[in-house]
Amino acid sequence: ADFLKIGVGARPSAMGEAYSAVGGEASASFWNPALIAYEEKINATIMHLSWYEGTNYEYLSAVMPFTSDISAGISVNYFWIPAFNSTVDSFGNALEPDNNLISYDMAVTASVAKIMGDMYTRDFTIGNISLGLNVTYIQRKVLDYQLPAVFMADLGLAANITDSLRGALVVQNIGSAAGNDQSPLNVKLGMSHTYDFSKDFGILVSGDINKPIDTKNPEYVKWLGGLGVEVKIIEIINLRAGYKFGRQ
Repeated sequence: ADFLKIGVGARPSAMGEAYSAVGGEASASFWNPALIAYEEKINATIMHLSWYEGTNYEYLSAVMPFTSDISAGISVNYFWIPAFNSTVDSFGNALEPDNNLISYDMAVTASVAKIMGDMYTRDFTIGNISLGLNVTYIQRKVLDYQLPAVFMADLGLAANITDSLRGALVVQNIGSAAGNDQSPLNVKLGMSHTYDFSKDFGILVSGDINKPIDTKNPEYVKWLGGLGVEVKIIEIINLRAGYKFGRQ
């Protein structure tokens, strides 16, 4: 299920995928299910990505708060390769009839999150502690061969260390494998800090550190991560930049 490593959402992607402690829109459930607990209204995200060599990636997510401290959502990830004919002669002429079979990976995810409350100590208070859970059903097809379906889960934690500083911990893609296709288990730690200079101007900075655990992935020995910044100029205009490190 390596397609789940492809990031979703324009805002998270622009911020270097350093998003586990940010949130604020429906794709947050992909990065950390605990973040959707902070949603105060119905939110939806739709994405289409033209990927390498004619492949495509679609994403749809919707989140809705049920009470002041519980939210739920549903999302669909769909990575697909259009039908093609690879049997050709040296001049590029087709030797076999065109097929109409597509190959795809599809994940359907149900999300739920709850704000558990605050934790008080003698010196400081950690506020708005939220826990979240994703349960994902994955179906895969290669031409006319249907791979076994698998289930995976994500567990997320988020909390406000101060009014402007938020921390997060996520364990992603906990589950079974289909044959040699091991689930891309990943542990992620994130932080974000907001600097509000006025009602219309502010800066958000964020950082994530990822540790892949799937040992069949050559990157599992690495530490990966990202840094992101968002500058709010007015309510509807934001400038974003990000950098991902640890990757080729």
